Amino acid sequence: MPSHRTSNGYIATYIHIEDLCREIGVHRIVLCAFTNKSITYNMQVNHKDGNKENNSLDNLEWVTPSENMQHAYNMKLATQIGEKNSFSILTEKDVNEICSLLETGSLSVKQIAALYNVTDREIYAIRSGKLWNHISRNYNIEYKKRLTDEQVMDMCDKLISGIDKHIIAEEYGVSISYMNKLRNHKIKEKISCKYDFVNNVKIE
Repeated sequence: MPSHRTSNGYIATYIHIEDLCREIGVHRIVLCAFTNKSITYNMQVNHKDGNKENNSLDNLEWVTPSENMQHAYNMKLATQIGEKNSFSILTEKDVNEICSLLETGSLSVKQIAALYNVTDREIYAIRSGKLWNHISRNYNIEYKKRLTDEQVMDMCDKLISGIDKHIIAEEYGVSISYMNKLRNHKIKEKISCKYDFVNNVKIE
């Protein structure tokens, strides 16, 4: 089959196995054919020189998703968010579906991760707003972890001190939706109502 350029700029072709037809990157074909390295399902191929069309064997290597992303930042290749980032496995459609599943609670994080062929960590990052926040913030995604009153007070103290809510959300493993509700006194009212988040003061 002839090769073609994908929307993310990679060179790919189609492989037919019985009645199945699957698109696969030429870079993966090259490494699978000429290396014996044992890989896991989520291993990715890194183009060492940053050129996604250079599929020479000496330009390719197996890496983890985090190693691939780090290389992208080092090469100043990863500068866009969401699916416009060519290193993203998920599409915006995928993330909307994931957020919907998180919102309804119909599947566990592990089940969602398996369904979309990503790690649990990536789903947790979506839920907390660390990744794909431009989509997840539109969903009412509640974090199921029970926080102590002392933790909630500390979160509120940090909010009025000017610490960004995204940093606080990541520290406590909660969603941005949770942080917004806390600021708007819609949750933990007995504690949050003691804080004026508009003027950044604690009400005595």
